[in-house]
Amino acid sequence: MRRSVPFVLLAFYIAVLPVRAQSVEQTRIASLSARLSDPDVRSRQQAVTALKYMGAAAKEALPALQNAIERDPDMNVRMGAVRAVGNLKAAAREAVPSLVFALRDNQACLRQVAAMALGLIGPDARGASAALMALRQDSDPLVRHSAEDAIARIGGH
Repeated sequence: MRRSVPFVLLAFYIAVLPVRAQSVEQTRIASLSARLSDPDVRSRQQAVTALKYMGAAAKEALPALQNAIERDPDMNVRMGAVRAVGNLKAAAREAVPSLVFALRDNQACLRQVAAMALGLIGPDARGASAALMALRQDSDPLVRHSAEDAIARIGGH
C-alpha cells in the first residue's frame, strides 16, 4: 500500500497541474490585459512586452491589444501591441481591422510593423489587401518593402 501512495499522488498532480497552470496563465493574461488601460505608460509598455512573448496564450488579450493599437497615445505601446498581435499569426484574424488602422499611422515604423503583422496572419488578412497595396506608394522604403512582403504572404498580387 505504501508504494501505491506515491503513484496516486503522481497521478493527481499530472491531472491537476495542467488545470492549475492554465488558470494561472488565464489570470496572468487577464492582469496584463487590464494593465493595458493603466494610466502609467511604463505599466502599459511592460504589459505589451509580456504579451508579445506569450505566443498563442495572448489570444485572450486580443480585444485589449486591439484597443491599444487604435487608442493608446504612446507609440511604444502601439508598436508592442501590433507585434503581440502579429505573433498570434492566423489566430489574430479578427484584429485585421485594427492593423489596417495602424497602416494609416503617421509613424512609418508603426506602418511597417503593422504590414509585417498582417503578413504573419497570412491569407486570413486578405481584407487588408487594398490598404497594403496603397502602402506600395509610401514615402518610406521599409514600409514599401514590408507591404510588398505582406501582400505576397497574404496571397495578393
